[in-house]
Amino acid sequence: MSDSRDTILKRLRQLSLPPRDLPPLDGPWTAYAQPMDTFREQLQAVGGNVLEADSPEAARARIAELIDQLGASNVFSELPDLWPGNVTLRPDDDPHTLGPLDLAIACGDFAVAENAAVWVTDRRIPHRVVLFWAEHLVLLVPTGAIVSNMYQAYQRIELQPGTWGAFISGPSKTADIEQSLVIGAQGPRSLTVIFGPFAD
Repeated sequence: MSDSRDTILKRLRQLSLPPRDLPPLDGPWTAYAQPMDTFREQLQAVGGNVLEADSPEAARARIAELIDQLGASNVFSELPDLWPGNVTLRPDDDPHTLGPLDLAIACGDFAVAENAAVWVTDRRIPHRVVLFWAEHLVLLVPTGAIVSNMYQAYQRIELQPGTWGAFISGPSKTADIEQSLVIGAQGPRSLTVIFGPFAD
């Protein structure tokens, strides 16, 4: 076995392939005439949901409906002025000691239409673990803060040293076991993105 492996590796090292130029990064990239429609279709395809609100009051109503539908008792909110929540997290809390969390309401900076991803940072959230630990997740995205593709998305990212960010799309899912799709296997069981008059 070892001799065979060494022989294969030796032959691979002897291969001489001509150099290839990297593909250009100046496009053209996929663009959508109606990025919101594409985002909604893509998010629904991966098990998520999109809502829209034209005022803070409408956003509160959407959140209240979700909390009622989900039967959420323990709620953390990154925007307490919009929805106070009843779970308080402090930066010095040990994430390993945090109790059950039914719903987390967090802020997304912008959305990406082609893959229904939302860019989320730890700018205002005390523990990024809540994004993955909560049973259900709501991301609040400013109306109009949406790009067509990931190339445009990377142009918008601004991370300071020591900060964290991630693209989040859809609820957690896996189909590793018997090719059977399981929602919420390693994270939130649902994701709802609400576009509304939220500060970015």
